Amino acid sequence: MSKLTALQEAMRIVEKYAPNLFTVYTMDSRDFLNEVQSCLDKEREQIVDAYSHGWHDGQDVILQQLKHIDKGGDDAGQKLYNETYKD
Repeated sequence: MSKLTALQEAMRIVEKYAPNLFTVYTMDSRDFLNEVQSCLDKEREQIVDAYSHGWHDGQDVILQQLKHIDKGGDDAGQKLYNETYKD
């Protein structure tokens, strides 16, 4: 079961209270959805970057000192995002 990011969860709440924003038949709705999509894309990039290049509960400090860092490469963050927050 995939989780929702905070932004995805917030968008579900907005859709619940303002479903008219999610119809693609008006220019305002299309503009809204385009702006929201850019925010979702940015959030995904931040999650992927934090995982791929960030610290994991301080464990990396020890691993870095031992020169044994292996997070699975730059694709590890994207893989984590896809598995956890499927689009």
